[in-house]
Amino acid sequence: MVYKKSKFYVIFISAILSACAHYSERLESSLQGWVGKHPDQLVELWGAPRSVYVMEKGNKVLTFEASELYSRTLGYWRRPEIYTQSENCKISFFTDASQKSIERYSYSGSTAACYDMLRSAPGQK
Repeated sequence: MVYKKSKFYVIFISAILSACAHYSERLESSLQGWVGKHPDQLVELWGAPRSVYVMEKGNKVLTFEASELYSRTLGYWRRPEIYTQSENCKISFFTDASQKSIERYSYSGSTAACYDMLRSAPGQK
């Protein structure tokens, strides 16, 4: 009986990790597609960034942010409890000094929230 439970947990955890890896691969692939493109193309598609920082040498950092709030009701009908979870994402694109090309990107926060932010941008798949 213990063996069957252990096997179930191993399969379940493997499925979760596989789903996370899928999000990560798709996110990296989508973000890498912006490298070499003009920053105006990004702004035209995604809208205005949350912040723009101009570095000393003229490079710009365009930062986009998203936050998602999930609520669920758990428990029995007499004592339900509301469970709330927040997932955040911050994606930054770095331009070259001439501000004509995106050189690189970085992201932080929930990979799933970042992937959802990419998918919700107009023109994204």
